[in-house]
Amino acid sequence: QESLQVLATQIEALGVRALVVPCDVSELAQVEVACSHILEAFTHVDILFNNAGVTGGGENQQFAKNMKWELFDVVYRTNVVGPLKMAEAFLPHLQAGYQKKISNVSSSQGSIGSTKTGTLYIYRSSKAALNMVMKNLANQMKSKSIAVALIDPGPVDTDMMAMLPKKMLRPVNTAGSDLIRITDQLSMANTGTCWTVDGTVLPW
Repeated sequence: QESLQVLATQIEALGVRALVVPCDVSELAQVEVACSHILEAFTHVDILFNNAGVTGGGENQQFAKNMKWELFDVVYRTNVVGPLKMAEAFLPHLQAGYQKKISNVSSSQGSIGSTKTGTLYIYRSSKAALNMVMKNLANQMKSKSIAVALIDPGPVDTDMMAMLPKKMLRPVNTAGSDLIRITDQLSMANTGTCWTVDGTVLPW
């Protein structure tokens, strides 16, 4: 939370309002509370960006060797249930917004058509599930003119990717700019699409 407060200060220095509200998206009650706090400060939401995600740890997803089955629930609640609940909680406020967009951080690891190896059973399937629920949501939200995107930012230099060599990771600022750019191109004409950061459409 301390690092988020620093970020909020930097944002406010640009003349923009910022509010930090801690929330574990895997806890549905916390999502409702966070939504209430945010709407006390802001009258509407233009873009909902679902970024929270966990991998479960590669060492815990080794089939017939070391599979932590209980992590399916933990990872799915964060990566799948949480984003959908966020969309539900903020739905009326998105309808009152101007841009009316929901962007979600997905992953090429969730692309069934691109899968060539057997690994990360829990994480990969959670991102495939996220893609499905958000594709469903995109279809349902067409009548409300709310567009939904899924974006693969690639491997980014965050805590979640700390196990990978730095040279393999994309800088946070670069990835953030790419996510904004792809979200900017989101419209009702391409809602429900899953993109990589270079604009390529990922196969389901």
